[in-house]
Amino acid sequence: MTGLDVAKTGRATARAARRAGDSKAMDRWARAGIAARGVVYGLIGVLAIQLAVGNQHRETDQKGAFQALAGQPGGKIMLWAVALGLFGYAIWQGTEAVWGHRQKSGRKRLAKRVESAAKALIYLVIGALAVKVVTGSSSRSGGDTVTAKALGQTGGRFLVIVVGLVIVGVGAALTWQGVRSDFVKQLNLAGLGHSARTAVVVLGRIGYVARGLVFALAGALVVTAAVTFEPAKARGLDAALRTLAGQPYGPWLLGAAAVGLLCFGVYCLADARLRRI
Repeated sequence: MTGLDVAKTGRATARAARRAGDSKAMDRWARAGIAARGVVYGLIGVLAIQLAVGNQHRETDQKGAFQALAGQPGGKIMLWAVALGLFGYAIWQGTEAVWGHRQKSGRKRLAKRVESAAKALIYLVIGALAVKVVTGSSSRSGGDTVTAKALGQTGGRFLVIVVGLVIVGVGAALTWQGVRSDFVKQLNLAGLGHSARTAVVVLGRIGYVARGLVFALAGALVVTAAVTFEPAKARGLDAALRTLAGQPYGPWLLGAAAVGLLCFGVYCLADARLRRI
């Protein structure tokens, strides 16, 4: 096979892959993944409410949400469905990272493709966590173990600080999206009445702001863990929400955050139907 044949084969493969990424099947996977994300954040919101009223027995993060779902009648079947949805979301974002965001160009397109690649990796990991929970193979070791290992490596402290700052930045960006309602650009609201459209936008605003603030707090705790060499402080959403609970008026602050995460969960269900894929 000549170099020209190889190039033609490569282009044909790329076109076929792009068509697969634009297919109805991928559209369904993407919407299922967005809905699955809503289920996860809705459950985290419920767990956060339980924490606010004094129930501190379950982790208030993705793992805790999966464990809560698995413990319900028929929960394991539902958790398998959530896991598949999350994997579908990861695959969709992977296709967007490779050849998506064609409505943009230059640096803006590159930034969106990098963002999609990061989302693909994150939701692949979250989907794998759901599978571990449903199969009973998840361990109790949390993010503090990973952070402890990183802090023990040469340059690890700097790396953990950078990761923490990136998470803070993501949280700030999500909050800003909520404040400006930038997420509305992703939605097709033409078929909704005024009341329904207003409800979706309000849910999105509250949800994005709450999610962003909680993420920013989680990132700040990662930075603190690196500065103070206390890996146990870097436990993601669970640590962030428990930190809120420990503040003056903590139950009220945590309750507000919980309601915001619930709003984001409900918004995601609307997003799954209205998103421009």
